[in-house]
Amino acid sequence: MSRLPLGWACTRLEDVVEILDSQRIPLNSRERQARIAGKDNANLIPYYGATGQVGLIDSHIFDGDLVLLGEDGVPFLDMFKHKAYRITGKSWVNNHAHVLRVRAEVTISGYVEGYLNSFDYTGVVTGSTRLKLTQAAMREIPINIAPLSEQKRISEKLDALLARVDVTRERLDRVPALLKRFRRSVLAAATSGELTEGWRDGECEAWEEATIGDITVDLRYGTSKKCHYQDYGTAVFRIPNVAENGRISSYDLKRAEFDAHEASRLRLEAGDLLVIRSNGSLDLVGKTAVVTSSEAGLLFAGYLMRLRLQSKKVLPQYAYYGLSSPAQRHQIEITSKSTSGVNNINSEELRALRISLPSINEQTEIIRRVEALFAMAGKVQAQYEAARARVDRLASALLAKAFRGELVPQDPSDEPASVLLERLQGGKVSALKPVKKRRKSSATVRSAKKGS
Repeated sequence: MSRLPLGWACTRLEDVVEILDSQRIPLNSRERQARIAGKDNANLIPYYGATGQVGLIDSHIFDGDLVLLGEDGVPFLDMFKHKAYRITGKSWVNNHAHVLRVRAEVTISGYVEGYLNSFDYTGVVTGSTRLKLTQAAMREIPINIAPLSEQKRISEKLDALLARVDVTRERLDRVPALLKRFRRSVLAAATSGELTEGWRDGECEAWEEATIGDITVDLRYGTSKKCHYQDYGTAVFRIPNVAENGRISSYDLKRAEFDAHEASRLRLEAGDLLVIRSNGSLDLVGKTAVVTSSEAGLLFAGYLMRLRLQSKKVLPQYAYYGLSSPAQRHQIEITSKSTSGVNNINSEELRALRISLPSINEQTEIIRRVEALFAMAGKVQAQYEAARARVDRLASALLAKAFRGELVPQDPSDEPASVLLERLQGGKVSALKPVKKRRKSSATVRSAKKGS
């Protein structure tokens, strides 16, 4: 702000807080586990890090009301994410968070926390891959201080409004899990016959039980050839290209050169299925996508398997639903789970998986109904994302409004902040002009883009 509200003053953060960083003691997870082994959690102390509590410990370093401000590992350049938070009581803090105790003569914890969450850290933090707020830079953060009585009104108002925002955010954040459960239920109904039970009354063809092997004419692993980011050769789909909702993403492709025989063996056709066969994440093993005409002609890598289906028995989209259904996912995860850290399902295990198979006509109807239900879920998902973005913007807007002096009424009788600062510092330091931000470094800009 070029002009401060009546009675406000601008100073440095170090003038209004005590910095207790030297008292921090980091402990790794193994050390903490050894210290708390066999002890009742009710008697343990919260252990805090950059963005919140990260565990428990059996002793404390601090005891009282503190504001913790991330030192690293914090989304400093995301205006919608918090960088500071308040704690109270006994605590232990590691070296990923700055520890601040406000000087009660001039400010309060809620006001400082809110201000630090509204502050623009562009040009203040350093680092290219992991942003860091050094103690030296933190000390120099300019902070606009309102009269103490006004700070209390601002803090109380923010607490009330942001609590309502948090409740709204928590309710909204239940939506993705509900949508996931809904989609799973749709797939379960689709592949068990429940979804088309009424439609089937006029059909005489019964469902049959089959295996993936029964409906496949070719199943093979992809190429083990090293692929590179280059302009020549044939594009090869990898694990990241097996996207959500049965789609294949053509983003971030690598290429290699293949002879005619290799290309012929591994070339994809519309209607093929690509299945992830190996990954450290169990959720990804067995994840499937359907090849469309847009991807036909390209090849696939060794951690994928290609299923070429018997078109007279099964439609590709229905086979995808079968492999994605809850019952099938359960079986895949049991089959592929490993204690070595790499989960894997091989071709024979994939062939042995069972699938319930209706007629082609009923498969067509199932696909139509599932697509309609998933489209409805997609609309709800879009509405959720829009609402979530509005809530995030609302919290940010409330903070900005608070520190422009527009959130609560001002009282001309409040003692000016400049008087508080002069009294605190013995009259030696006068209020500062707002500090001009440094220009973004190229490294900081690159880091911001990566985190967005």
